[in-house]
Amino acid sequence: MPNKDELQQFSADHALFNSAMTTVKDQSRIGSCTANSLAGAYEYLFKKSAGSNIDVSRLFIYYNARALNAQMYGIANTGYSMTDAIAALEQYGTCFELIWPYKISYVNVQPSEATYEQA
Repeated sequence: MPNKDELQQFSADHALFNSAMTTVKDQSRIGSCTANSLAGAYEYLFKKSAGSNIDVSRLFIYYNARALNAQMYGIANTGYSMTDAIAALEQYGTCFELIWPYKISYVNVQPSEATYEQA
């Protein structure tokens, strides 16, 4: 495996994305890595195009990705595929993190009607 200096040298001629990256988020004990990565990509693309930061609700994406298959698996704090997360984002959109915050107590709670209206 290449060392850190070799990796940095390898990427030196590639585009740097640091200026458009948003802050790193902690997913805590929630199995929401896919929602976190998709929210990060969404925020990055928004910042790249609009020039400003937003924080989208990772928990909103997480709930709705699981809700797509709820009849089969129910709503539980379990993982799901990136395909489900993208489908949920396409179908429901997302709201701001301020509207539906990332709280462990909300993990299996359906977001409010106001969140869907904003999304």
